[in-house]
Amino acid sequence: MPESRLQNYNKNGYITLRQVVPFQLIRDVVSEVDKAFSNQLKNHCDELPSDLSEKIRLLYQKDFDAYLGTAKLCNHLSSLYLLGINSNITATLQELGLSFPTVCARPVIWFHSSAVASTERYAKLPPHQEWSNMQGSLDGAVVWIPLTQITEEMGKLQAIPGSHLGGLLEFSENQEADYPFDIDEEAFEERDFVELDVELGDLLVFSSFLVHRSGHNHTKDIRLTTNFRFNNADEKTFIRRNFLNPYKYEVAKKLHTVSFPKIDIIKEIFE
Repeated sequence: MPESRLQNYNKNGYITLRQVVPFQLIRDVVSEVDKAFSNQLKNHCDELPSDLSEKIRLLYQKDFDAYLGTAKLCNHLSSLYLLGINSNITATLQELGLSFPTVCARPVIWFHSSAVASTERYAKLPPHQEWSNMQGSLDGAVVWIPLTQITEEMGKLQAIPGSHLGGLLEFSENQEADYPFDIDEEAFEERDFVELDVELGDLLVFSSFLVHRSGHNHTKDIRLTTNFRFNNADEKTFIRRNFLNPYKYEVAKKLHTVSFPKIDIIKEIFE
């Protein structure tokens, strides 16, 4: 990576690399998202719409629990993990100083649209810093990738250049805030935010301390994006803190579906 790009990253807190994400990896993710929503919609519709955004909206309207389960499933797609660990991402993180990049948490696919948002948070995330969620290495980074082309009307990611140099900012005192780690709005001004132009195939990497927020989607289309969070296992404060990871993955303590499965269903699978 040219030194000028590294200097820009250290100065601004983010960098966009143009056309470095293999399109086939993106297509594979979108294809599996489409298949997951299609499989659920077959329980509700005789004919499925061809448009993915319409499928997502339709499932949200017909069965919120099914929508929620499908959206969560999409965070565990094999294709999504293959996208996150491709060599371009690993090499970029290492060139930016994360000499020992490690995955902080499972990847997340975001379905941003007021049409599938139970609260404002799910349509438009307020200003925040990812380190509040990660609490890992001080040079931790987020890799952000659009899964569809994002237009001006769909609302682009917005950030405050250089805000990572201010460290962890004060949280909002609004106890009714929809996002637990949103930042006190008095800490910055509206004009400080800039839109980040990230095209399909581009790779955006930003510091976990960068102040950023979602743009507002004014279209009927779902804005599909994904992000991957990384820590640096060589960073000394992360080592001293025993590689702290605040994310919790717990095993269920009871069966969620009582008296399931029956033996005859099991036999159908393997016969």
